Amino acid sequence: MKKDILEVMKDEKLDPSVGERASKIHNFNERLNTFIELVSNARGYSARKRAYLLEEASSTSDFPLLFGNVLERQLLAKYQIARPDWRNYIAAGTQRDFRPSDAIGIFGLQGRLNTVSQRGEYKQDKELGEGKVSITLKKYGRLFGLGWEAMVNDELGAFNDVAQRLADAALRTEFFQATSLITQSTGPNVLLYGDALTHPIDGATIDNLGTSNLDQAGLELAVAALREQKDTDGEPILIESFSLVVPPFKEIAMLKLLRTDLTMVPTTLATIRLGPAFSITGHVNPYLPIVDTSGAKNFTWYLFANLSSGRSAQLNFMRGREAPQLVMKAPDKQAIGGGDISPLDGDFLTDSMWWRVRHILGGVQIDPRFTFAQVGSA
Repeated sequence: MKKDILEVMKDEKLDPSVGERASKIHNFNERLNTFIELVSNARGYSARKRAYLLEEASSTSDFPLLFGNVLERQLLAKYQIARPDWRNYIAAGTQRDFRPSDAIGIFGLQGRLNTVSQRGEYKQDKELGEGKVSITLKKYGRLFGLGWEAMVNDELGAFNDVAQRLADAALRTEFFQATSLITQSTGPNVLLYGDALTHPIDGATIDNLGTSNLDQAGLELAVAALREQKDTDGEPILIESFSLVVPPFKEIAMLKLLRTDLTMVPTTLATIRLGPAFSITGHVNPYLPIVDTSGAKNFTWYLFANLSSGRSAQLNFMRGREAPQLVMKAPDKQAIGGGDISPLDGDFLTDSMWWRVRHILGGVQIDPRFTFAQVGSA
């Protein structure tokens, strides 16, 4: 059942600072719900009565917080409804602050055990190694304003449009940054793909870059290459399923490929589809040809092991602030009689209302063993 956006809004969690201020207002939740119904005109008031009630609400001291809550809840709801597709093949995590956070990898001691003879000594033939990569968060944001005339003429209908635009901007920022972890302007990111790439954690030499087109032979080669990867002890890595990621230009080709029938041997057995046979799920990343501006941008595709097997890259968010945060500038004017002015009347100089959106994220490449890139020519 499809939920109305206001139904989702009431279930969202706001920034801790907003909740702290709201807790100081008597019957805040009741007032907020009433204000949400008023903004959305849930009770079907006439235009004149709704305008009167909004004007009356704007004269209260609680209005700035109620107003900010409506916008922030709406933004969070729209943001969380549209779950980014990149999270299916790039890991997402959190960290406390802007200081570099180390993703530490422990390797070794997983090789096969030695035979111990009767009354023989156990030998320490393996060591436990440690390596790390660092993730640093960055701040992204935008300042925007609305004129008092626009708010009056639109009767607050701009609320929905503002929230949608901010949610889109946050999602696009995430998608772009996540895509930049796996590709760059010249093709597959050299920090994650190469013919003789040095592993960033354990120093092993990894080969995870090919030149095959997106066809059955190329896909089988990429699957085989991933399943042939070994850990630092020379043991095979178990990969149960895969994510195939292509640019929009190859979407139809990908769908056809994953539905290709494979004839089993002996031929008396039923045919099976290539996608289910290899447990491959297809994904279209619209930012691949945006980040990658090379001549092969429309023919380059990527294969990832399922995240439960291992992380090839990770995008982190600030803990407690995983979603974008929206704030509003307090009014800088006062009525001649000394009373407070509604934020909807704008600022002193230009009658403008100002908002700012902020999103905090950062990522790093972690383990090239769990991905393979093919730079095709057609």
